[in-house]
Parts: sequence; C-alpha cells; structure tokens
Amino acid sequence: MADPLDRLKAALADRYAVPHPFALMPRARWYSEALLPSQFLKRFRGDPLAEGWTHADG
Repeated sequence: MADPLDRLKAALADRYAVPHPFALMPRARWYSEALLPSQFLKRFRGDPLAEGWTHADG
C-alpha cells in the first residue's frame, strides 16, 4: 500500500523546488494508484464472465 503522505511529500517538494525522483510537469495531475483495465472487460451488458478495472495499490 502506498504511503498516505506520498501526495503531501510530492506537493511540498514541488512547491519548494526540492529535487526528487518524481518531479511533476507543470499542470500535471498526480494519482496515488494506477487504474488498470482487465483482460476480461464485458463484451455485452450482463456478461457473467466480465471483470472490472483494478486498482494497482500494492
């Protein structure tokens, strides 16, 4: 699980120009988890074999 303070650390490092390995581009959006599509997205409404998107948080 991601450190709950990651977003705060990144914001402070960006604001005070502290060098860090994940520098953000101007107007960039920062997300704490990736949202990954499944190989088994629904093919039709009510597909019993379908899976949703997954949060990669680990």
